[in-house]
Amino acid sequence: MTPVGPHPTPMFEINVLTPAQFGAFFPWIVVNHGPLSVLVHPQTGDGMKEHTELATWLGKKLELNLGIFDAMTKAFSKLTPLKQQQEDK
Repeated sequence: MTPVGPHPTPMFEINVLTPAQFGAFFPWIVVNHGPLSVLVHPQTGDGMKEHTELATWLGKKLELNLGIFDAMTKAFSKLTPLKQQQEDK
């Protein structure tokens, strides 16, 4: 496994899609995460905010490579004029 996105170490992802699923999963992971660091955040479409302001850590908080979000924003901003042209048609 290799690091993905802003995460400095290999990780895995669990998607909890409904409030009921979250309500069942969160207490379980709080009790059972053991020595693992767990980052819990919503999926809002704003990766920077999800991994900072909206993030909850269980266990040791890891430093994230947040610069990746700046790079993504710059890359997407280059696509914006093309997207706008397509929407204007």
